[in-house]
Amino acid sequence: MRKTTFFIAMMLGIFAMNTKADTYKIYALNKVSEWTELQLYAWGDEECFGPWGGKSVDGKATINDVEWVYFEFSDALVGKTEHLMFHSGDAKLETEDLVVTLEAKDYYVEVAQPVAKFVDPSGNPLIDPKQEEQITVRAHKPAEWDKIFIWAWTDSENFTGGQWPGVEMTDNGDGWFCFNVPAGASVIFSNNGTPQTANIDNVDGTKGYLVAADGNYEETTENVPTTECSSEVIKPEEKDVNFIVKVTKPDQWDKIFIYIWGGGEVFGAWPGAEMAQDGSWFRIEVASKSENNNIIFNNGNGGEGNQVDAPNNPWAVDACFNISNELACSVAECSTALMNVSEAGVSVYPTVVSNQFTVEAQEVITNVSVFSLAGQQVATRSASSKSVVMNAADFASGMYIVRVLTADGKMSIQNIIK
Repeated sequence: MRKTTFFIAMMLGIFAMNTKADTYKIYALNKVSEWTELQLYAWGDEECFGPWGGKSVDGKATINDVEWVYFEFSDALVGKTEHLMFHSGDAKLETEDLVVTLEAKDYYVEVAQPVAKFVDPSGNPLIDPKQEEQITVRAHKPAEWDKIFIWAWTDSENFTGGQWPGVEMTDNGDGWFCFNVPAGASVIFSNNGTPQTANIDNVDGTKGYLVAADGNYEETTENVPTTECSSEVIKPEEKDVNFIVKVTKPDQWDKIFIYIWGGGEVFGAWPGAEMAQDGSWFRIEVASKSENNNIIFNNGNGGEGNQVDAPNNPWAVDACFNISNELACSVAECSTALMNVSEAGVSVYPTVVSNQFTVEAQEVITNVSVFSLAGQQVATRSASSKSVVMNAADFASGMYIVRVLTADGKMSIQNIIK
């Protein structure tokens, strides 16, 4: 009896060992030098690595002479669609979502800010097979529209220049217009911006789209041209999110210029660039890659009484200054300076935030940044859509400024409370 019991226990142990869940790895190649404690958060079918913040690195490995860190996931997650977001240990900066339906295999990701992308085990970029396959999208322009534009994108890329409303479609004859996009893309048709159709996800190249004047549409296979379309995918130019400098002008100056130097003159030779009035402030944008942090405000002339040095700025966040009539320059709270900005058709909800909030705009959003009332940037995210979800779970309690940039060059400032 004891032998039988022992045999059964042993077989059950072997069975348990053989049925242990397989684990797979998401290898990460960290390209952000400031992120010393990489973490991975995932959301979608479920928060598979826990609530916001996610999980820490499970281990390190050297593969093909490349140093990787990795995050493990079990076969219970295979088949689930997840949005992967890598971030620094303090969760203040994060990558854009990398969407994947998990398979029973390992993944390799190059982590940069703001974009993470899949690579091979040597760190070389991968090309999505769907994006290698081109399809032709055809739409019939309503007579009431002057032109028909197309906006085409996937979760990771835009194929129509990255500036709303995209590009004008190619005339394909008999009222039809065409444009070539990668298979699996989503599109919007518009009359140079408005009216527009709703999002058409996973657009079908075997059909045509009959667009109505109000933006409604129907799919059809009748009388759709089959001639070759000469258009080409247009990738957006890589652009940096510029920082804003705002300053109050002393009463005795009739105008105010900004001169930035140190390793090059950002706005050219002295006296630099004249700043534009924005309510009671004057403002200008500075390229985010600027390494020059020596600022002199002046009235266009220079010399005693006509110029003042500003405190150095590292260009990590927007910079705001006050200049007194005695020409004393001090750092100002950007929360006050940034209030005088157009709304740009932007809404933020909820305004009392728990774990996340949503930003929506009439135009395509290119960047969302969140600042504390002291002007410290606590989160930023690049985008290419009209709706962006921001994580706020790690924010301390208090009021925050949300800066939204849209593709038409406008900016909106909104408030949230955590």
